[in-house]
Amino acid sequence: MSRFLSFLKYNKSAITVALFCIGFTCWWALKLDSGPMIYRHATPQKLEAAYQDTFLPYFNGRDIVSLRFGRKNAHASERVPVEISSKFGDEEWLAANGMTGPVLINIDPEGETLSLYWDIPDDKTFDDSLSLLADVTWDILQQYDDIESVKSTYTD
Repeated sequence: MSRFLSFLKYNKSAITVALFCIGFTCWWALKLDSGPMIYRHATPQKLEAAYQDTFLPYFNGRDIVSLRFGRKNAHASERVPVEISSKFGDEEWLAANGMTGPVLINIDPEGETLSLYWDIPDDKTFDDSLSLLADVTWDILQQYDDIESVKSTYTD
């Protein structure tokens, strides 16, 4: 015990710097939406309602319960991950970057509402934001339908 106390006595600055570095790394991971530390930005109610009116029937028709796509600070030429969870299983693939950043959509199990989490770009108006999100969602749903169509040829 005395060795530990003497270590702390003479190495306070090294321990302080190490704790600061760990804390800064955790904070930066939170800001970059990386790993298990996802910083969720709830969208304005108007945008969520407009998105829900358009896409909820399509999500319910495919039994999708969660949709996640995009990556923060991804270059325009990079492919970004897409994850869809449905009642039939999960699908993951890489898609063209829609320049949205990370988006998370959770659909209520009863299929009546959805929750939309997205850090809307600062320079986007309501119409531009809804248009961007809708375009990317249509592309993802088309890709998902193509994947399910190919999978069904192996199960018949």
